Amino acid sequence: MEITMDMIVMIVTAIVTAIFGMCAKKWNWETANYIPFQNLAIGILAGVLVFAVGLNTNILQAIILCVFSAMTAGGTYDLIKTKKEE
Repeated sequence: MEITMDMIVMIVTAIVTAIFGMCAKKWNWETANYIPFQNLAIGILAGVLVFAVGLNTNILQAIILCVFSAMTAGGTYDLIKTKKEE
């Protein structure tokens, strides 16, 4: 099986979301307030892993690409969720 950027982002998303979810339950965080920070953490960690695995040779480019990917996915989900509630 070949390691791809999509696979790395997917795995990092699952792990970071689980960690943030456990923290939110433990300290009673308002969940909507920490979602951008969660997406930022996902993007940075995924970017570092993409660079470490060798899928991208420029660490800054890898981090920016992964942060953009994570923020876009989160924003799209919020847009769809908000539109359905109206």
